[in-house]
Amino acid sequence: MPYNKRPDIVLPSGETVVELDDGNLVAVQCPVARDPQSNATVFSAAARWVDARGEQRMDDAGHHVATAKTHSANAEQITALGANVIARECLYLVLGEPLTPDPEYPELNLMKFSTANIAQCSIRNAIASASVTAPDASDVL
Repeated sequence: MPYNKRPDIVLPSGETVVELDDGNLVAVQCPVARDPQSNATVFSAAARWVDARGEQRMDDAGHHVATAKTHSANAEQITALGANVIARECLYLVLGEPLTPDPEYPELNLMKFSTANIAQCSIRNAIASASVTAPDASDVL
């Protein structure tokens, strides 16, 4: 895996801190709750860019660098895959990790997340975007 858990950085929120292969630290979590309207189980994966103290890092404009994805699973999907597998795949999604191929349809992943969704949800992409600064107009015209 291109990340390592960092148990030395403990956050009171129940998040787990991982160090990505590029040295960036990311706090992740995936709480699960039942949606009372639909009776679906909702997995709420989130990742945020943090420093060595676990404090939120910002981009140059002062915005938090974070990403989140919710996934509603019905009883059939939970029975077929298991809650741990669903949570893991949701966490892989927000971490920008490769997702597990579907054994029946290898061109798809277990969760059937689209390529665009995968790119949009990745904290790696959010961190990369946070470091892009616009040049002065006079430098490009």
